[in-house]
Amino acid sequence: SLLGKEGFKTLIFPFILLVGYSIYGFNNDYGINKHLWAAIFISVTLLYDIMEEYTWRGYLNDALGNIFWIIKSIITGIFWAVWHVLIFKDFDQFGGFGIFMLLCIVFSFVLTFSTIRTKSIIVSATLHALMAKTNLATLIIFVIILALLFVWNKIFERKPIRELTYKNYENTNYRRRKTCGAFVEATFRKIWLSNTRNVAFCRRKCSVVENESKS
Repeated sequence: SLLGKEGFKTLIFPFILLVGYSIYGFNNDYGINKHLWAAIFISVTLLYDIMEEYTWRGYLNDALGNIFWIIKSIITGIFWAVWHVLIFKDFDQFGGFGIFMLLCIVFSFVLTFSTIRTKSIIVSATLHALMAKTNLATLIIFVIILALLFVWNKIFERKPIRELTYKNYENTNYRRRKTCGAFVEATFRKIWLSNTRNVAFCRRKCSVVENESKS
């Protein structure tokens, strides 16, 4: 889905992207403030990449079924590279189409990993949009997002407080019931033994009295 299993919490990824690039700024020929231009440019890029990621890390990944995620990454990376033939005039800036395809496959591992961790399209789209520029901010943002991905599931693996409280309550009640049960059992045992001794004592007394009366 767009936001994944943690909902609006995944918006921290595009937030990091937007803030990071806005602080760094992009120079432009339009006379627009470089920080404002960076915010506008990366926002438009992100919207486009969300639509693109719905195809690659969304539909295609799901269509490939339960195969190993590395195989998925390779397949989606190849299709992703071929797709750019339709929108790029040439690949000279990458050193040719072969190198570009290799880059797409390698980066596809990161994008597929991000969707596995968060179940979110917006996270992979954020990483996709990150590659629109390559500068110091790109590296810093990438490291921050990657670190966050590695701990993402650990952050939210804790069970709800209500559930924990209920379980503690149940365990406490169980221990109490067990303790009370043992106490009651011991009490009845004492009463039973006491009554048994009393009955035995009465029987002995009665037998003594009967013997005396006979004699």
